[in-house]
Amino acid sequence: KAAEINPKSKTNLLNLGSSYGRVGAFKNAIEYFNRTLEIAPNDPQTLYYLSITFKSMGDSLNADKYMQMATTAQNKK
Repeated sequence: KAAEINPKSKTNLLNLGSSYGRVGAFKNAIEYFNRTLEIAPNDPQTLYYLSITFKSMGDSLNADKYMQMATTAQNKK
């Protein structure tokens, strides 16, 4: 509901993506994490969650890619 009320909230979108990821709805999780990145490009937490999601899907190539991006973004902070 919070994402419907404020669809531009990074926190709301990130939380929704995380919730989808926890229940195994990985495609929905990725959708919301990508929407989060539209608002906050290179957000380390979002990139990390994308990595974990891809790892859970068995996609090690994208998991490694997003983990590297998360590490780089975190080091720039």
